[in-house]
Amino acid sequence: MRRPRAVTDLKTIIFVIFLTAGPWKGDPRFAWIPFDLTLLAAIATVVLVGFEVLRMKERVPRGAGWLVAFWWLLAIPIAWTDMTPYAMVKVTRLFTLTVLVSVAPLFLFRTREGVRRFLFTYGCVGFVMAADVLRQLVQGQSQQALTAFAADTITVGRSMGMTFIWLFFLVLNRRLSPVRGIPLLALVGFTALASGSKGPLLFGLSSIALSVLVFYRQKLKRLAKLGLLATFLLLQLSQLVEYVPQGALRRLTRFLSGDFSSDSVVDRAQLFTEAMRSIPGHPLGTGWGVYEVRIGTMTNIYPHNLVLEILYEAGWLAGAFFVYLLVLAGHRAYKNATNTEWIIVFTLYTFAVGNSMVSGDMNGERLFWALFGLSLQRVYEAARAPAPAPAGPAPPRPVPAVPRRPPVRGLPGFGRPEGAPHLPPR
Repeated sequence: MRRPRAVTDLKTIIFVIFLTAGPWKGDPRFAWIPFDLTLLAAIATVVLVGFEVLRMKERVPRGAGWLVAFWWLLAIPIAWTDMTPYAMVKVTRLFTLTVLVSVAPLFLFRTREGVRRFLFTYGCVGFVMAADVLRQLVQGQSQQALTAFAADTITVGRSMGMTFIWLFFLVLNRRLSPVRGIPLLALVGFTALASGSKGPLLFGLSSIALSVLVFYRQKLKRLAKLGLLATFLLLQLSQLVEYVPQGALRRLTRFLSGDFSSDSVVDRAQLFTEAMRSIPGHPLGTGWGVYEVRIGTMTNIYPHNLVLEILYEAGWLAGAFFVYLLVLAGHRAYKNATNTEWIIVFTLYTFAVGNSMVSGDMNGERLFWALFGLSLQRVYEAARAPAPAPAGPAPPRPVPAVPRRPPVRGLPGFGRPEGAPHLPPR
């Protein structure tokens, strides 16, 4: 009897805890934990990666070479970095935790089954966050925007976006029944709206539209199913909109109507402009953490754009190489997308790239770095490789033996057939 597949395993749970430990640590309900959850999960992840390296019989994944070259290039500006307290913390976390979160998926999730478990486990984290948001809504604790545990609204929005994408393609590819999938999608979509975060909403819908256009444009039945799915989902969300906090609903309405005069949008535009003005004068970069001293404000100590942050602090070469790797990872994720799991990974990667261009810094984008490392794999080569030829010369083909016909004797009174030997009569 075939054993049922496990929905997750220990190494996946540990890595997902490593990715999402921040919101849990800051919540007073988890203050009883006597150790640093991030540090403990990071140490366990290092041990798991070491075991996977020892168990590997084939060559090291090709994406690991690209990542080693990338992080080595980013380490060069340390030589001229002014080690302020902020720069010291940034460099330490960048070349320990952030490097680990980008390299570990290459070794922990090398199979389709591993990717499926990772998506399921992270999706469960999204459900836990959604449950905490709903708890706050029922208790009436917030009227502006709802968050989960100690996470900010952007983190909640991104977690809901990832969970929504995962559920959406499971339903679309008939891996999850619409009877169960549509209510779950409505719940996650409502939580994303309640957070009031604009970027995850914009890039979540854009990444889904891109994947549908790329992978399903010639599948009419799937597109028809997509239309029905969207219709039922909108009907359910329309009944839940009245429960969205007014502050979050007002922010989203202004953004979707084309009003970009909010404080966050204006601040990001100013940060982008100042960074782009300074980049041409620093071809080798200013060193890590210098943006905080020269351009940053009390509330914004990085440009909220990974490309601009690397170009400004690590130099032109590192920035150009990073852009090349972004395109390479997207191309490999697209080539790997021969099944539902990798279609979801491709969609999540485009979702994470879009979000990393408008908010967050190098050390705050753990989900992006995990998907970045995961997408650099080349699993499609092994899946489409021809069968190996047998060693040595091919054996000769056997020649079937032709049975010999017995000699034909003449029948008495009928003479003898032509060619039969002459036999004397008895």
